[in-house]
Amino acid sequence: MQLFITAKQVEGCSAKTIRYYQRTIENLFHHIKESVTQLTTDDLRSYLANYQSEKGCSKANLDNIRRILSSFFAWLEQEEYIIKNPIRRIKKIKTEQTVKETYTDEHLEIMRDNCENLRDLAMIDLLASTGMRVGELVQLNRSDIDFENRECVVFGKGKKKDPYILMLVRKSI
Repeated sequence: MQLFITAKQVEGCSAKTIRYYQRTIENLFHHIKESVTQLTTDDLRSYLANYQSEKGCSKANLDNIRRILSSFFAWLEQEEYIIKNPIRRIKKIKTEQTVKETYTDEHLEIMRDNCENLRDLAMIDLLASTGMRVGELVQLNRSDIDFENRECVVFGKGKKKDPYILMLVRKSI
């Protein structure tokens, strides 16, 4: 497993991602009796089903685990530690699509009324008018904002996300 983790570090995965991979694979090792080279598709299906019933986790969480194990076994196969990837036949777990609720105009007005300073008001207006994430707002620097052209460069979530440009409404500037 350590060689796989090292490979992921070399690929540029974040420390948080590496820890998640490590915990997920360690949990599998803790629950299986067979050697990793002897695992079958049925063993892994059983593991995932037991994990879901024991932990009561969501389908999205379970699919993340499946995806990590898929990456691990694909690496084992590529590096010729195993002959056949046992998780390849386990398909993506379908998850429910949830629509996030938005704030009503009334809720936005209440938040604006409760702002104690201009900075807080600008942040509320910026988030509401652009759809920017809070994490993206936190990363924003003055140098990222072009006040004259009413644009700002936003650096998305995670290392892989390319920066994008948002048009600013006059109210949020």
